[in-house]
Parts: sequence; C-alpha cells; structure tokens
Amino acid sequence: MYDCPLLSFFLWDRNCRNAEWYKIISSWTYRYDNTVRLCLKHIANGESILDVGCSLGIIAILLKLNLRESEVKCVDVGKAPVVDILPFFPEIKVDFEIDNVLSLRNRADWIICTEVLEHLEDDKAGLVRVYENCKKGVVLSVPNEKSRQGIEGHKRTYTKEAFGNLISQVTGNFELADDPMNRCHNFAIIKKLEAM
Repeated sequence: MYDCPLLSFFLWDRNCRNAEWYKIISSWTYRYDNTVRLCLKHIANGESILDVGCSLGIIAILLKLNLRESEVKCVDVGKAPVVDILPFFPEIKVDFEIDNVLSLRNRADWIICTEVLEHLEDDKAGLVRVYENCKKGVVLSVPNEKSRQGIEGHKRTYTKEAFGNLISQVTGNFELADDPMNRCHNFAIIKKLEAM
C-alpha cells in the first residue's frame, strides 16, 4: 500500500550513486505526494499511464513503483532530466520519448498532466489534445492564484473557478480535488464518458 513516496526512494537508494540527483529526487518527492495519491485512487494496476511534461519523471517512477503491472511512459518537449534519473532505477521500467502536448502522438488509459498548461499560450488547445489522447481519464493540476507569481515560463495561474471553466469547455465530466499538501495547486480528475 502506498504510504509516503520518499520511503519508496529510500528502498531504491542502493541504485542512486549520484548524491546530487538523490538530493533533487528526495526534495521533489514530497511535492508530488498529493498527485500520486490522487492517481492511485483512480488508476488501476495494469492500466497504461502517460506522464505529459514529465520533467524529473518522479510521478511516473512513483506510479510504476505502486502499479507494477501498468505500462508507464514519460514525454516532454525536449531531453528532460528524467533520462538522467531513470538509470538509477534499473528495476523500474519507465519509457521516455520527446513529444509535445500540442501535437501529442501518444495514447494511454490515463494521462497525467501536471504543471504543463500554465506554460502554454493556448491552454485550452493543450487540454483538448490531452483529453483526445486519453482512453479513460486525465489527472490534471495547475498552479492556483496562491502560487508564486512570476515563475519563469508560466503564462498564468488559475483560480479554482477559472480552472473549472477551462475544463468545462472541453468536457463536463470532471471533479475538482483539493490540494491539502501545499495549497498552491488546483487538481482535477477528468473521466471519459465512454470509459465509464
């Protein structure tokens, strides 16, 4: 059963010989704790997962640790740090490829799209593309209005209402979820109607 994701990384510490990467991985693990917990409430073991805009790949790695039968793939717009981290976890099969959310070619049962839409000029177009490529659903997060302003590459933050309005332009079948960990993100679960 999933407890604290950092514990999972301690179990795998014997593979992490680079102390700098280990420090980075450990510090980011708690940040994604709520995302992973939310995913595990909805994604069944064996369902395929695509982490769009994966960066460090921590969400994908933690999901693979907990959903061993699931095929997990990461994509990002360029060579993401995940390609440097994955060799430290040889027992964990997570694939990486370069792909762009606006021209997404990959499909999966579930798409994880965290901290991506705020970087896009057209966030609705990005969400439409993600929704088109999921078979069962999307786990989505964006920074809320309490998030630090002026983060490089961020075009906007979202009030809960604005986030809900954006999603409702694509589909009506979603639920907003709270972020009890740090209160600076909005979360949503979007489910495909035909998958229900």
